[in-house]
Amino acid sequence: MCKTLAVGLENDSEINYVDINFYNRTDLELFCDSLADYIMKKYEKALLYRTINHNFCYLNASEKKEVYRKAKQIKSLKEIEYEFEVRQKKIIKENLFDYIENSNQMVLDGFVTFRLQDYMQRLEDLVDNAVEEYMIQKEYDEFIGLLRYFVDIQQPAYNTIHVIANVGGTYTIMDSDYCEITKACISDFLEDATAGELNYDDVLISALISLAPRKIYLHNKNRIYNAQLLETINSVFGKRIVVCDGCGICGRLLESDIKLP
Repeated sequence: MCKTLAVGLENDSEINYVDINFYNRTDLELFCDSLADYIMKKYEKALLYRTINHNFCYLNASEKKEVYRKAKQIKSLKEIEYEFEVRQKKIIKENLFDYIENSNQMVLDGFVTFRLQDYMQRLEDLVDNAVEEYMIQKEYDEFIGLLRYFVDIQQPAYNTIHVIANVGGTYTIMDSDYCEITKACISDFLEDATAGELNYDDVLISALISLAPRKIYLHNKNRIYNAQLLETINSVFGKRIVVCDGCGICGRLLESDIKLP
């Protein structure tokens, strides 16, 4: 195989050509491998932002920046699970091989724009996923902000309460004197729930927001497997939360857990 390819690169809005000579297929494979790496490094950020600006023009500058950050984050996760970048490079190399075998001249910007549709589609999918995650997080943050505001303006029903996580996924609520007040705190929520449909995590959040205590002692945190629940509690109540590292209450409940009625 003996072939010359003129590769055009933009330089200050002008296109300058560089002649590349291939004497065998190994030369071509090495060239395509290196050029694929170059394309991914040089063009990916611009292509992601182009997709964001074109498909999601209603986002402001800071939101677009956050979407780009999330897209890169998702890409990193996909790389671990699905070898995303390896597959992207494979798509570019296959297109390069096909193009060079049938052409003697290439303008790199045009090649990326018009010949890498599969590559671009995967980047667009990445942006779509990033926007979806961003909007979900934005709605969650706004919701948490409303809950925090509601708690801040509400008169506390108790200055201090203790929340004990039980083995079976239920919770016990006690006042500052360690008297159980679970039934009184959740009675309104129990009336609206049917047998077998009670979500104890939702009931706990609702009860805490309704009580709006100045201090919440959280016992047996290791028994709470719902990370979203802990994040919500911390986000809404912040410095009002005190995590117990071990006390008489935790010790007694290790032997015999108190259940929600």
